[in-house]
Amino acid sequence: MDKAVVLPEIIAHFGQYLSRKDLLVCIRVCRSWKAELEPSLWRSFSWLHPKTMKEHHFRPTMGQVRQHAIHIRKLTIELDKGFSALFLVPKSSLLEELIFQPARSHPFLKPVNKKVDRMWRNYSSLIRNHPRLQKVVFKSNSLTIAKGFMEALQTCPNLRIVETAKCIFSTQSVRAYLKACSKGVVRICTEMDQFPPDFVFPEDLTFPALKHLDMRVLEGISITAQIAWISRCPNLVSVNWDPNSSIPSSKFCKVIPTSCPNLTELHLFINNKDADLAMMLDAIPRIEKLTLSHSRFGKKSIETLERHFPTLRDINLQGCEEVKSAMVQKILTSCPNLLSISAETLKYEDVIRQPWVCRKLQMFDVGLCIETGDPRKRKQQEPETYLGPHRQVYERLSQLTELRYLSVCSSIVPYFGNFINLSLEAGMGQLKTLEKLKFFSCKLALFEAVNSDKGFECVEWMLQHWKRLEVLEGTVGMESDRRTKIMEMCKEHGIRFLQFALDDDEEDWEGDIYLDEILYDTFVDEVCIDGHTFPLYGGAYFDDDYYGGYDDYSEGYNDDYVFDDYEGPGDDYGGGGIAFYEEYYSL
Repeated sequence: MDKAVVLPEIIAHFGQYLSRKDLLVCIRVCRSWKAELEPSLWRSFSWLHPKTMKEHHFRPTMGQVRQHAIHIRKLTIELDKGFSALFLVPKSSLLEELIFQPARSHPFLKPVNKKVDRMWRNYSSLIRNHPRLQKVVFKSNSLTIAKGFMEALQTCPNLRIVETAKCIFSTQSVRAYLKACSKGVVRICTEMDQFPPDFVFPEDLTFPALKHLDMRVLEGISITAQIAWISRCPNLVSVNWDPNSSIPSSKFCKVIPTSCPNLTELHLFINNKDADLAMMLDAIPRIEKLTLSHSRFGKKSIETLERHFPTLRDINLQGCEEVKSAMVQKILTSCPNLLSISAETLKYEDVIRQPWVCRKLQMFDVGLCIETGDPRKRKQQEPETYLGPHRQVYERLSQLTELRYLSVCSSIVPYFGNFINLSLEAGMGQLKTLEKLKFFSCKLALFEAVNSDKGFECVEWMLQHWKRLEVLEGTVGMESDRRTKIMEMCKEHGIRFLQFALDDDEEDWEGDIYLDEILYDTFVDEVCIDGHTFPLYGGAYFDDDYYGGYDDYSEGYNDDYVFDDYEGPGDDYGGGGIAFYEEYYSL
């Protein structure tokens, strides 16, 4: 059995599951381990702007990068008008993913000058030299995209993903951009991009391979043109659309269902009335995933949505003021295939009315509200009087044995003090059935438990019974001793503790990594379960993408739920990440 570990293919296989820090340890075991694991260490690499590099003591030379360039599959380049990327990765490399982003130390470039023109020529040649490219991401701070750069994308036969953010398109470059995306691209993401004034969508362009379209807060392109874009995608499965306004519901219902018969996933950030939302939900033949966060989703919408309950797998209704607790309960009791639910509040009175049928649920992100009277009078009450409701709710949660992600508290201030009781006497021990749980958030409930001296006992119980737990999130207040004690308890078991921010002025805390102004009602993160990348609709920062990730380019876009491992800022940066691989392996 021990001999199997030394087989090269076995060593290379487990290397893909190790963090960069663990890889650095393993490559020093012996020469054979180094030979098999070194490619994994260089698989993802970032080249920093010179001004950013000055912040780091260690950084690679061009020769060191070229020596290992054959192993690089994902390359991130900070925009630099004076740097020739052609010399970074040779033409013979197996590069699959290329990301351009603004330099953290030098974020702005002048839109037009000779050096910028040379930069565009270098980047265009870099793309042309790597026909294996499958994903290209370009993020800028109001930089006008060169037509030649977009024409270079047209030469990539394997291109599947194109993402742009804060880019300015000219009349010439936008046509080249759309043409590049119309061939074999399966996902397009355009975020806060600026299109030419009075942009009209070309009549002759279609996107037959496109399955996932993300359009977020675009400038210069009308709502009519955006609807036209969607309608040119006959095989579209998922649309993530933030027009920064309401949309014409009648036109949506007339055009989209017939033009996109396979559309089953709607992620809409719109300001339409409840009746308009109900009309659009009724027009779509089949809905499997639905996001209408911070919308006017209400009584009419939930009534229309009932037709989709048998197929519904994912729903996000966070921040919807008209969504009542009874509506959330109705979804839980009527959707047998539900995998994920995210909403603000579910009251105890509704929880106990009827059993939940969603036994496949993997993500539960709903604030449980339990009103048990004045806390000051609890000493005069029998324990069963105020603990009974909590035990009933814990019993209901314990039946969701497939959960990977569990968040039980709302961050809305009016519900402060009505959180679920985080204690063993209140029935938390019933959650030992959640053997697959990886992420648990109890927000302010932990604060209340710690104040009553029961919080440390609960944390210890979690660490002992949830063997797969990776992240614990909660609030313990600003008292450093309590925070330090819980962090040490988690660290001892290899668990990451996240301090939940009470407001925008407080920072999330994760060891020595600060995550500023990110609350659980934002929609920016992903997590990873069992090696696959999935989105969360709230929580701490993990990654940039909204909805899922490409775990296998050959299979296309994966939009199901899994949790991602967050390694920390700069962890894949050759120009300073882990002190450039612990001073190039020497330690």
